[in-house]
Amino acid sequence: VAGLFMELGRFVVLDRVMKTMRSFREGLYFGISWAGVYAFFVGIIAVINTFGMYQLVHITNIAATLPEASVEQVQLLEEAQKQAITLTNGNPLWALSPLFDHANFMLMDMALTLLIIFGLRRTEYRFVWSAVVLKAVFSTLSFYILSFDPLWNELAVLAFGGLSVVLIFQMK
Repeated sequence: VAGLFMELGRFVVLDRVMKTMRSFREGLYFGISWAGVYAFFVGIIAVINTFGMYQLVHITNIAATLPEASVEQVQLLEEAQKQAITLTNGNPLWALSPLFDHANFMLMDMALTLLIIFGLRRTEYRFVWSAVVLKAVFSTLSFYILSFDPLWNELAVLAFGGLSVVLIFQMK
């Protein structure tokens, strides 16, 4: 669904609103901005989460640190601390992984924008449908792999970013 709506939305914007945008450089800029705004906000959230997890993971005695907290609140924070330690394998910097993911997804958005611009320039809509399929495949694989292991998802996203770079240079 992400491929269908995002790429067809990108096609409509480029075809109807930005009718003169057809160059390689403009496609790169549009691709960066299409994903960049989203990545910026995810980055802010990731930094805040990392700071919060770092603080939570390194509290040795929650009840002593927060004496005004009720027993239930201390229990909830202790459970959250266990989950944060498990989630980050003891390293809160793992919470920054969305920044890495979105940098690679930004590369992918640049490549998909270029595919759509290439299709518009040549009036060959198979390139637009290729962008839809690529986005759908990347998104599906990423969510599927993430359900098993975050590290493998990071490697898959890195592979998608690498494939996107290859696509970008092929279209130049």
